[in-house]
Amino acid sequence: MKELADSLPEKTTQLQSAWTELAGSLPATISTLEKRLAGLKMPAPGTPNAEQSPMVILAGIKTGWTDAQAAAQAGRLAEAVSKANDVRSSAVKLLTDLQGGS
Repeated sequence: MKELADSLPEKTTQLQSAWTELAGSLPATISTLEKRLAGLKMPAPGTPNAEQSPMVILAGIKTGWTDAQAAAQAGRLAEAVSKANDVRSSAVKLLTDLQGGS
């Protein structure tokens, strides 16, 4: 138990550092995606494979980022970093897909 208590300040510092890095980079990444997808519309309800639409994926990314920020503001840094890492992975995949023309 003492080991865990002793490592807590270090873990907190690591989480704060990770959050600072993610919070500094993700808004620009999301902005880049918004610019690249400007002019596209959300698929109509009932459209087959709508979940694969770049606009639907971007909406999920933005929702995930909002959730991550809310977790950080509530002091739940581990949750915030986890959610932000998921957002970053989704954003990188979408950017890669857009660059590949798929």
